[in-house]
Amino acid sequence: MKPKRFFWHIFPLTMFILVASLVCLSWYVSSELERFYLAQKKDDLLAAIRLIEPDITSFLARGDIGGLRDFPVHSARRAGIRITVISPQGIVMADSDEEAGFMQPHGGRPEVREALSGRVGSSVRFNATLHKRMLYVAVPLRRETARSAGGQAAGMVGVLRLSAPVSSMEAALQTFRKRLAAGGVVVLVLAGLAALWASSRISQPLEEMKESAERFARGDFSHRSFSHGSRMVSREVLALSRALNMMASELEQRFRAISRQGKELELVFSSMKEPVIVLDLDGRILRLNRAAEMLLDVEREKARGKYIHSIIRNPGLKRHIERVTETWEALEEEMVFHRLSEDFHLHVHFVPLRDERDTPVGILVVMNDITGLKRLEAVRRDFVANVSHELKTPITSIRGYAETLMEGALKDPEHAGAFLAVIVRQANRLQAITEDLLTLSSIEQDVRRGEIPLEQKDLIGVLEDARDACMPRAEEKNIAVRIECPDDLSAAVNPPLLEQAVTNLLINAIKYSHEESEVIISAKKHADDRGQAEVVISVQDFGQGISEEHLPRIFERFYRSDRARSRRLGGTGLGLAIVKHIALAHRGRVGVESRMGRGSIFYVYIPADPVSGSGDPGSEDKPL
Repeated sequence: MKPKRFFWHIFPLTMFILVASLVCLSWYVSSELERFYLAQKKDDLLAAIRLIEPDITSFLARGDIGGLRDFPVHSARRAGIRITVISPQGIVMADSDEEAGFMQPHGGRPEVREALSGRVGSSVRFNATLHKRMLYVAVPLRRETARSAGGQAAGMVGVLRLSAPVSSMEAALQTFRKRLAAGGVVVLVLAGLAALWASSRISQPLEEMKESAERFARGDFSHRSFSHGSRMVSREVLALSRALNMMASELEQRFRAISRQGKELELVFSSMKEPVIVLDLDGRILRLNRAAEMLLDVEREKARGKYIHSIIRNPGLKRHIERVTETWEALEEEMVFHRLSEDFHLHVHFVPLRDERDTPVGILVVMNDITGLKRLEAVRRDFVANVSHELKTPITSIRGYAETLMEGALKDPEHAGAFLAVIVRQANRLQAITEDLLTLSSIEQDVRRGEIPLEQKDLIGVLEDARDACMPRAEEKNIAVRIECPDDLSAAVNPPLLEQAVTNLLINAIKYSHEESEVIISAKKHADDRGQAEVVISVQDFGQGISEEHLPRIFERFYRSDRARSRRLGGTGLGLAIVKHIALAHRGRVGVESRMGRGSIFYVYIPADPVSGSGDPGSEDKPL
């Protein structure tokens, strides 16, 4: 919520208090007047009751019901009121306005219940017959008021009730309330003007100081807040204004020094491509450059003032900083930082900072991102190790069996033939590895030189050719190969290369499928995440599947998820790498889905739009 001005904190509250006070006062005065009028009216009715009470009790004592019913009629006309006589059982015995015999029992009326209990009862309510609000007063009638000739004991003989309309009182109160409201409005307007003047008088100096502070914040120290007492301001506000002016003078001097130093430091930072972070003695971030922001994925302003351990969560970093703060000697280390699911390898320099008196003031941390170098080294190391391992096994076998033949096994025709068969098999394996390496190298070179032509081609023919090439392998294991592809589906492809990619995927699917199972080759068109049309070719098997941890590296050269099984079933370990590079040559990508025990699906995504020329020369660098 946006903060309100100080004026709007004072003025509305003052007006609320004034309005609430006037409303409460008006309600109180009006209520008191109404109570006073009703009390007066009640006293008048009680006085009238005392006048006619002896006559009523006399009629009751004699049992003169006719006289009892005539008396209220004549008396009420003279007094302008309504008289009702009620028996102890609540039955109306006489009434000045209605025929008593046709009236309902009145024992449940509030004032009657009070009178029957021996007290004076009264109530004010709306009379539906007369359509008026009426005041009712009832008193008990007792025998001691006028004893009977027989000298009976005192007791209740009935209830005498008088009522009168209160419409005149309501009219008078309504007139009074209108005049009171008019006077309240006048008072409220005058009080509001006074409150407005007082609120403005209090808030105006604060507004001026606020404007001065805003100028100070913008670096404009030429303006000063009022510092003399000529204005009608309080002592506290005047002291605050003087303190603000003193602060402005100090800030002006320091701001100039800090601005000069900041520009120099910012110039140095902006010219550095390496991530740089400046820490204080407690490990809080003082400064960092743009390169550090991008590397650590933090905002400069949000990171400033925070502990570096809360931004970069690495135990080694904290340990190295503590070591530098203890020895105050430069330190150089290689560290690994984890962010989300990615690791960053950094070469970090920790340099202690000292002032002109050689007092430690902070630590300078300079980082060099060597993640790319480490990744390249790992790929190169894995490739060399894999190539060495793949070549070492057949070479060792050929050499071992050849030496065995040279040592005399050649004279044993039975074993010599078996040894020569192994030598031939391992030689064929070497030849297959060499041919696949040459194929990969040829594809990479052709893509780099832009010598891979692409043409708009129906895919059904390419998929059928790949299936026909693999049918002998499938028939050996009694595996059915099914194609799901529209006849009119086409894309810009290099038919021989795409057929080789599908063939490699199909060979793998047949190799790792169970006997008498099924392999499905599918091709369809859909839109990618950017809305671009592309063709996805998939090869699905229902074999043993691939563990999830192997999926990110399954398309690397010589990478095997199950080395023992892969070597037993044959293969060079380069088939999926060739598929990947063929997809890149078509400006596409590859993918895989697999679950253990349920099989695998390998995907090749290629653009569906027609193109001219050849594949993108830089497509081999695209991420998968």
